[in-house]
Amino acid sequence: MITISHIFPIESPYCQFSGKSESPVNSLITKFTEYCVLKCPNSVTVRNLLFQCAVSHATKESDVTYICRQPLDTLPLGVHGMPRPEADVLKSVKFLYLKTVDEVVEFCASIHNKVVGPDLIVVDDIDGYIEQFKGPCPEHQAAKLCSLLCDAVHFINTKHGGSCCLLLSCMDSSNHLSSVFKSSGIQIFNIKEIYCGDYRLSFVQGSNSIGVEFCIQKDAVYLREFNATEKLKQGNSTGK
Repeated sequence: MITISHIFPIESPYCQFSGKSESPVNSLITKFTEYCVLKCPNSVTVRNLLFQCAVSHATKESDVTYICRQPLDTLPLGVHGMPRPEADVLKSVKFLYLKTVDEVVEFCASIHNKVVGPDLIVVDDIDGYIEQFKGPCPEHQAAKLCSLLCDAVHFINTKHGGSCCLLLSCMDSSNHLSSVFKSSGIQIFNIKEIYCGDYRLSFVQGSNSIGVEFCIQKDAVYLREFNATEKLKQGNSTGK
């Protein structure tokens, strides 16, 4: 399953709230989601985080299927303090270069014929595939594609007893796909640039919210700070 700790070194002893792993705020950090999208208008920034999540899963001997339209020119930057893309780790990452949305649809259908499915399916730049749909209502087609991807994950988990999850990246700056992701049950991680090279990732789970600030330098992505708020029946619990 996907947690923010697959992207940033949140579980480092230096980042633990009050030094207690059972802290209610710490529990927010490790809450998992089965379907997730990293949403950021900067393709390089979002790919760095997307690839780090894939590497973190592969480090734990999970099989990762990484779907993109063309080979990566260079390996994306890693996040400082997180697993690195060593050669033996990348053996668990299967790259599929699917140029068209029809090929992605075929991939989803092929899952039903596989004996064993991947533990993580990554789709790099899903809006690049959605843009290939023709018609007056792209949101409807986008919802259909998201449904097929989620259904493929659900099939792996129910038929094969797996623990597969789905991770997407999206550069939809107009936000017209946000409602599609929400209706499909896909958790949105919003990423915005707050200063040149400095970014903030934020998301909400129920009444709980998490924010992560990070910066991108030449050699790596660096975590700056994070905060979490858990709304309790008796009030609020906040950590930073």
